Amino acid sequence: MIRSKITVLIPVKDDPKTIKCVASIDAEAHIVIVFNGAKQDFVHSIKDSLKSRDIDYHELPHPNLSWALEYGIRHAPSNLVLMMDSDCEFVPGAIESFYDIAEKYDTKSNVFKGDVIFQKGNSYMSKVIAKSRFHHTAEVLTAYKPPLLVDKRIRNMIGGYFFDDRLVWREDSDFDNRIRQAGIGIIPVEAGKIKHGSCLLYTSRCV
Repeated sequence: MIRSKITVLIPVKDDPKTIKCVASIDAEAHIVIVFNGAKQDFVHSIKDSLKSRDIDYHELPHPNLSWALEYGIRHAPSNLVLMMDSDCEFVPGAIESFYDIAEKYDTKSNVFKGDVIFQKGNSYMSKVIAKSRFHHTAEVLTAYKPPLLVDKRIRNMIGGYFFDDRLVWREDSDFDNRIRQAGIGIIPVEAGKIKHGSCLLYTSRCV
């Protein structure tokens, strides 16, 4: 049986760690990058750095993460879409684990959630932030991204869309709520791990 190919979706505004994110994709997959209100010099730098990879690029004129995700899912070349953040990296073998679990379960009745490894960094505050993030996102199984694998064909089961562009934040919570209301299962992918860099206090920058 020929397995369905996964699309890795990466929305990005101005994060140079996108290059490392793409480099961590170690399995055959479509790659879609949605520039989320990015400046042209950043767009050109990313395309130039990743010119050896086969990537579908899309550009949105204004930053809106919900719309970038929705747009990327709509334009993904395959039904299976693995949502990823630009400031994260796949652990070796993680994408293969999503392939494996998608072959075992009905992808039109379930979504598939991997784990985030939050890097603690060296400072006290970076460790506190990492612990807080783990508590918020990893202790309870949710349909929060990243990493989250969804089948585009569940769209009509959850209101006809994945992410609402009117939501400037908490798009994960809205999506998770609609998944649960539709009776769609959330399957953990134990080996589907990604690494998230440590974050600095008073900034949004992660390293």
